[in-house]
Amino acid sequence: MASASTAYTSAAVNRHSYAASICSSQVAFGSSTYVALWDVEDPTDRGVYQTLPGHEGLITAIRFLQDGSFISADDEGFLSHWTKSDDKWTRLNTISAHKNAISSLAVHQSCIVSGASDSQVKVWNLTEDAVFLTPTRFISIADEKVARVFEAPKEFVTSIATLHVADLAQDQSERPRAATVPPLGLSNKATVETAQEELPKSERSDRRPFEGELAVATLWPEIEKVFGHGYESIALAASNNKQLVATACKATSADHAVVRVYDTTKWQIVGEPLTGHTLTITKIAFSPDDKYILSVSRDRTWRLFKRAAAEGGYHPIVADKSHARIIWDCDWAHEGDIFATASRDKSIKIWSLENLGSQKWTAAATIKLQEAATAVAFSAEDSDARRRMAVGLENGEILVFSGSRTNLAEWTEDLRLDARYVQISP
Repeated sequence: MASASTAYTSAAVNRHSYAASICSSQVAFGSSTYVALWDVEDPTDRGVYQTLPGHEGLITAIRFLQDGSFISADDEGFLSHWTKSDDKWTRLNTISAHKNAISSLAVHQSCIVSGASDSQVKVWNLTEDAVFLTPTRFISIADEKVARVFEAPKEFVTSIATLHVADLAQDQSERPRAATVPPLGLSNKATVETAQEELPKSERSDRRPFEGELAVATLWPEIEKVFGHGYESIALAASNNKQLVATACKATSADHAVVRVYDTTKWQIVGEPLTGHTLTITKIAFSPDDKYILSVSRDRTWRLFKRAAAEGGYHPIVADKSHARIIWDCDWAHEGDIFATASRDKSIKIWSLENLGSQKWTAAATIKLQEAATAVAFSAEDSDARRRMAVGLENGEILVFSGSRTNLAEWTEDLRLDARYVQISP
């Protein structure tokens, strides 16, 4: 029988410790409603070097991910995702995962499995992204090299119509009845006919499906795989007319840091891959008129591409490296005259298409923040001729700014939502 001995000991800041996880020399453990961090190989022997508030309930489980970040769970059913930057841990987001206490967590690559006392086990994918192309068709990416296209089955469309949830008014003649997952299969396969016992028709039309029927009623068959990238997908966007999609993958070199554009009819690549970045592209955004594609990257640059013709590909027209750190997000204003970039350098920059024709662009506005910016999104102009811009921060806060089209340099903070009141629900 193998033997074990105590190598390190730390006091859990005078609180009960119910959960712990280790990654390299980093130990994260629950300390009542706090997560405590400890580097067991720290030469200064400082012990617990940071405690993370944020949970309302007792910490019940902690697991590190492959990228060094970790997930914590509490007895009120919440999951929080934490990441480290410049020797400081911050919370990326929190979700209300279960109705009751979470009792266990398991991690596999980018997937998280949570089990709780509400008798449910749920699987979460941290990297998944999806875009609807029609009310009954969407494309999604995950931690794999392909993008997958799914189509709603007849059983799903019929159910939501008869329950008066939505009438999609789609042609049902060519739609598959349902979908199944074959043994050892990785794709949802369409089924034309389904056994009577699997799809009882007598009461299905006037009631909600029972839990046992949901797998049949809501499983969408996969109709297409989109190949092209050499590494796991990381970014996905669709044109506003839904005729094009753009994808990017994880990259550590310029060869793979490209945007590939596909048509949504035959799923053929449109034009040449959009090159220029040297590291992973974090976000892709089409302009409102689909004339331009904007991409931002871990290489601290944003790049703008213009479509050559109505049926042709895109070509580069300008690039900028004004941000000092990773650019996490970007978005176009609904009017199409400006776009914004959000960076870890604690700033939002506003860029105007009035710079077109110039090789060196100047930001119309730079908004300084107290924390790193991880997300940005615009709303359309309202009745007072002002448009709103929401900014997500690394500490979980959301800020809302407003500005006018006549003065792009002036943005006013209208609202600040504290991280304690901001939750992301599945």
